Amino acid sequence: MAKSKYEFVSLANYIYYSFLEITLSIAFLFFFRRFKVIGRENVSKSKPVLFAVNHQSSFVDPILVASFTSRRPWFITRAGVFNSALTRRIFRSFHMLPIYRMNDGVNIKEANEATFQQSRDILKTGGAMLIFPEGNHGMRKRLRTPLKKGFARIALEADAETDFTLGVDIIPTGMFYEHSTKFRSDCSMNYGKPLNTADYAELYKKDPNEALNKITKDLALEMAKVLVDIHSKENYDALEKEWQEGRPKESDMVQRLATDQALVERLNNGERLEPLKRKENKASRITIGLLGFPFFIYGALNNLLSYLTTKYVLKNMIKDPHFYHSIMLACGLGSVIVFTFIQAVVFYLFAGHLGFALLYLLSTPFFGILAYDYYDIVFRGEVRPQASKLMNGYGH
Repeated sequence: MAKSKYEFVSLANYIYYSFLEITLSIAFLFFFRRFKVIGRENVSKSKPVLFAVNHQSSFVDPILVASFTSRRPWFITRAGVFNSALTRRIFRSFHMLPIYRMNDGVNIKEANEATFQQSRDILKTGGAMLIFPEGNHGMRKRLRTPLKKGFARIALEADAETDFTLGVDIIPTGMFYEHSTKFRSDCSMNYGKPLNTADYAELYKKDPNEALNKITKDLALEMAKVLVDIHSKENYDALEKEWQEGRPKESDMVQRLATDQALVERLNNGERLEPLKRKENKASRITIGLLGFPFFIYGALNNLLSYLTTKYVLKNMIKDPHFYHSIMLACGLGSVIVFTFIQAVVFYLFAGHLGFALLYLLSTPFFGILAYDYYDIVFRGEVRPQASKLMNGYGH
């Protein structure tokens, strides 16, 4: 199938979207200590696809999917941000479509029809959509069911409008953040086996509502396979703590996810996990501390303004922890670029050597990452699991 006309809305969009995609892909390699995409083979490069993603980290979730796939998905976003002609043009250029909710004070059926129709048109021309079927965001390691049916309506109705000759792939996508609010934690993104609307064609022709219910239930089962899903709401904190204390810290992200899923399945079945005894290699920590100290000082001092700016914004301006990762990424990336450039110019004015100034400009972010990792290893020791208290009240 030819590229969708919705792949890029203009030549300017093609240029800056590609620039942002490359820039953010590189930024994420610094932002996370380890990052792994699992199941790339499940994403078709030519068929219409709808990514059904669990929602843990506000804007980081869709950016990760868009940055590490061959597709250029369109996102359905709450309509509140489309509050002027300028913002509508900007957000549309980033492949964002508005969706109204009950508390927006409008007739949501009428208000959302244009977005739903365009979503169907995107799929009918071979494009890609991204939807969060949980309906909201939450940092707990669980799938929030029942899923919303919006994804099913868009995909099935798009295929029905082509007499089911389209065959939309609905791809269950699991985001797993080792720590939902921390810089330099680990993350994996898991594309599961797709559901295809063609398999629901006969049922849809007989009873559209039954087809919607069936594909929604099937997606919930498939999404549970691509993420860590602690079922209990009432005992969630205790089960998460038991899982965190009983899991080995494996470096291979694919194996780590499989192990985590197996351990959580045992907890869901009522089994108990024994906490692991963790031995710290003090000799290695001391060696890193001594040898790495000069690099730590250099990296910390030259990235201090960026660190303090990001910390101030997070502490004083962000109240919802779900936005920590997103603001940390945006503020950190922006401040590093600005302050490092200014410092490089000052360096050039004092040193008078363009080559050294460019070397300083390019190396400073790397040393900043080394300084942060050094602090984690030497001063904090092993990075402990996030406290469940932070999650209380979010994403039940």
